[in-house]
Amino acid sequence: MYTNIKSINTMLTKQTILEILDKPGLQAGINDYCYLLNNLYSTNVAEDAHYQDVFRKFYQMRKFYSDEFASGYFQLLEELKADQNNITFQEIFDRILGIQNTFEMSFSSKMLHMLQPENPIWDNVVTKEHFGFCMPASGHKNRESACVQRYDLYKKKFYEYLHSDEGQMILTLFDQKFPDLEVSDAKKIDFVLWQDRSKQTANPPSDCTIPIDNGLINIRVGAVIRKGNQFLMVGNERQAGEGKKDHGTV
Repeated sequence: MYTNIKSINTMLTKQTILEILDKPGLQAGINDYCYLLNNLYSTNVAEDAHYQDVFRKFYQMRKFYSDEFASGYFQLLEELKADQNNITFQEIFDRILGIQNTFEMSFSSKMLHMLQPENPIWDNVVTKEHFGFCMPASGHKNRESACVQRYDLYKKKFYEYLHSDEGQMILTLFDQKFPDLEVSDAKKIDFVLWQDRSKQTANPPSDCTIPIDNGLINIRVGAVIRKGNQFLMVGNERQAGEGKKDHGTV
């Protein structure tokens, strides 16, 4: 069981929340998100190039994902629209795994959220920096089921935060700022926490690099890990005996 979970108390002050809600880029993000939700069922997302462009920009799919992956992803999203109320994270995760043999916790949760907006999105900025959750490591035993269990645990903790005094304060201030906006409470919390970067390491070396102990590791393409004065080469292919490759969260 994953137990290294940060306290959900006092992540943000009222002043910080108000500053986040006043950020100029937030409204643009809200506009793109509402476009995606409002047009999900009125267009064929597997064929609508403009919808795909907005989706890939909003959810940062362009940075690390091929057109081949995107094509399979949108075909699956279109297919699952017919069963939106019954779909589960596990089914989406398993189906996306079949596209390019990659573990996609983030984009599985994003697809689930589009179909069931009350479900939270797994995203490094929120899951790792605010709640202390990370994706199960490559060598984790039964990694596929561990990913599903990790998401379920994160969802529980996310909703504990949503119902906390601080979570309710975010919802109140969000509704005061955007009184006519109809989005799920889960997404309102996500919008605010995603905009808060105070928990992140200052000036990270690159979009693809995260701190690990005393060194750095590129989680996307394989890289050199520097730990103290030691350097360890890590390839981007799975090692012998490991499970499938994974893409880190975005």
